[in-house]
Amino acid sequence: MIKLLGVTALLILAACNGGDGSSGRAGSGPAVPSCLTSDCGSKQRLVDIPGAENLFFTDSGRLFVSGNDNIYELLKSADGYRAQPRSSGTAGGSGFGGIAQRGNTLYVNVFDDGGLWAAELNDAPEFSLIHAMGLASPNGLSDGPDGELYVVNGPLIAAPGLPDPKVVRLRFAADDAMQVVEQLDWLVLPGLQPNGIARRGRNLFISASRIAPPSLGLLLRVDIGLDGQPSEPEVLLEFNSIPDDLSVAGDALLLSLFSEGAIALVSDRGELLSQSAAQSYDSPSQLRVGRPPLFDDRDVLVTEKGGLLANPLPYGNALSVFRFDSDRTAD
Repeated sequence: MIKLLGVTALLILAACNGGDGSSGRAGSGPAVPSCLTSDCGSKQRLVDIPGAENLFFTDSGRLFVSGNDNIYELLKSADGYRAQPRSSGTAGGSGFGGIAQRGNTLYVNVFDDGGLWAAELNDAPEFSLIHAMGLASPNGLSDGPDGELYVVNGPLIAAPGLPDPKVVRLRFAADDAMQVVEQLDWLVLPGLQPNGIARRGRNLFISASRIAPPSLGLLLRVDIGLDGQPSEPEVLLEFNSIPDDLSVAGDALLLSLFSEGAIALVSDRGELLSQSAAQSYDSPSQLRVGRPPLFDDRDVLVTEKGGLLANPLPYGNALSVFRFDSDRTAD
């Protein structure tokens, strides 16, 4: 999610609430279509999700979607799909964001209260606050290779205060998935506006933006050392768009271009492989490869946030799918 106060704030405060937490485990994720344009497939709106922000497939293929006011599970219905609310609490109207899984527990960042919420993945999970992180804008969220979580804190200025762009590491009690025993500022990113995060093995990929030209958007890679320490961030790709979240897709990455209204497929070396047309999506905030049993593994699910503030408009507020059409060929 990006909070703005005009064009200047867009550049200064671009804080996109999101996260990976994707099972970005080593070797995870099927290959995706090499083309994300209308030459290869088409977009279909599946369900309404107010302020749709993030989406996450669990290891068993359940799909959860975060929005302004709730966390939803997508369930099949007689006429397609329905979004089942899974939180009895509220994030204050603009808050549920990044999602990650550890074992049988699902975690969600909450922007408004700066907290970490969680639920056990039973038949009817119910999310609640488990840890107050004290962060002004917890955005991206990913699991780590050693059972930890990584939280991206974006640069939203909360008076009194200053931007505090960084990645925070959370560690948990060995016998209690709901108990955070350590919170550590793991990686400070001065001058940047970090947003989403995704993991493959011991590599973390971070979407970010900067205030100053020449480029606005950045894709970074940071390696997690065997000692748990971060490597120096490496810039893989620079582009002139404010990104939101990203996810791992085999040997590539799926990246949402929030300000451009587009989605992109990028190699893990920073090569742009395919990108949809500008404004083909309503301010996309996250995207992931589909998983059975709900979707084919050639589908790409996309959250379209739309307006920055809660509103009833048909622009955005949706979970959509880009469905590959084998009868079409790219130019």
